[in-house]
Amino acid sequence: MIKSCKPPLLACLFLLCSVTVGSAIAHEAKTEAFTAYMSGEGMILMSKLPIFDPEVPGRVIGFSDYQSSIPTGATGKLDLQLTADGGIRYKLDIAHQNLWSNIDGSPGTVGVIHIHLGKKGSYGPVMFELFSARDNGQYPDNGQYSGELTADNLFTRPFTYGPIRPASLAEYGISTMADALKAIRDGNAHVNLHSAKHWPGEIAGNIERVKDKRKRYRK
Repeated sequence: MIKSCKPPLLACLFLLCSVTVGSAIAHEAKTEAFTAYMSGEGMILMSKLPIFDPEVPGRVIGFSDYQSSIPTGATGKLDLQLTADGGIRYKLDIAHQNLWSNIDGSPGTVGVIHIHLGKKGSYGPVMFELFSARDNGQYPDNGQYSGELTADNLFTRPFTYGPIRPASLAEYGISTMADALKAIRDGNAHVNLHSAKHWPGEIAGNIERVKDKRKRYRK
């Protein structure tokens, strides 16, 4: 009796191990993690300067782009975790007390934080809005903010800034949540914090895959 039971027992153990390993692999797929370290290094402030008609004083005949570096001591970190149902959980940790002071001398204000298509320093369209002072109120004093994103949060409004004409995500090949997730996986996305003093963006960072499992997103 004992010998006849060994094969089924071994088969059960093998099946159990297979299920366990399969579950671990599935869990790994469900918990893709990404991070971005934000700073002002390499940031560009873009604006328009008028081009005046040399023959008609005061007459503006066009605009030229003006770029200058933004020195800032502020830093931040964004952690992302892709969920099994195709969403994104995110956590922000911003040292916003180091943002450049507002015009009136008050501490720097976090205006909006976006995930943009493209690398840091580019002006790719907005894919997701993580925080907005208009909608979410004042950014937390402890610098921490978290939330979740779904397909309903994919940015659909035309994006425009300065000399760049209005453009939609679709023009850049981003029409669905799957497209946006692919851009993140491909390393073609960055997070940008738009402050009250530097609306084009004061600190930003490229979103990169977390390879060290010990550094994965923790809620």
